[in-house]
Amino acid sequence: RCVTAFPVAHRELHRLPLDRQSRASHAREQSRRRPPSRPFPAPGAEAREAWAGSAAMVLGMLRSVAGWKADKYRFDVTVHNAYNVLPGTKALQVVWKRGNKHAQTKTARSQRGEAQWEEQLSLACTMFVNPKSGTYEPKPALFVLRELDDDGTGAGRTYAEAAVDLLEFAMRPGQAIRRTLPLTRGASALPTHLIFTIRASPVTEGVALSDVSSDVSVADLADVAEGAEGAE
Repeated sequence: RCVTAFPVAHRELHRLPLDRQSRASHAREQSRRRPPSRPFPAPGAEAREAWAGSAAMVLGMLRSVAGWKADKYRFDVTVHNAYNVLPGTKALQVVWKRGNKHAQTKTARSQRGEAQWEEQLSLACTMFVNPKSGTYEPKPALFVLRELDDDGTGAGRTYAEAAVDLLEFAMRPGQAIRRTLPLTRGASALPTHLIFTIRASPVTEGVALSDVSSDVSVADLADVAEGAEGAE
């Protein structure tokens, strides 16, 4: 068997680092030999750009809230009833939403313009303390009424919705506060009102943001980042 051995100097030549000019010349030569690359499909490029934009947004929010403190609360809401429900509405369900968290009632039939629930829903939320003012930042949450069939089936289109600020209830912990909330559908006000009671209970106080980051949603960060900008 015949084995051809390259001289040592030839083998070592491939290991020697190229100077800047040689590297540039080598790269140009390789690019001429390489077939033209195809551009990535548009959806993939858009997805990467969207991901990069979202990541940058979250990182920016985290930097803006550095040094903030947070208190964890449990909010218990008792959904009582809705009145002045529009004629033709078969059944309604209440969905209570905050960021990516939500809780919902069972379906209640609408009878003589009223839907009754008397159900309790609970959400755990983080209240952020502005280090400059020493007060909580607003914490908007949303009540969404979904219209369903009598048996609780159907597409579940949005019947109406209304926002509530949990800050009001966090400032009065342990108190059951009853509210009647007017509802809207888009930009139109409806005659329908939702009656509920909310009680805020402190869970953990003086928690560093780094300790609650796993429970913090983008909605939380966005709210606090806006507060940080307003305090500057």
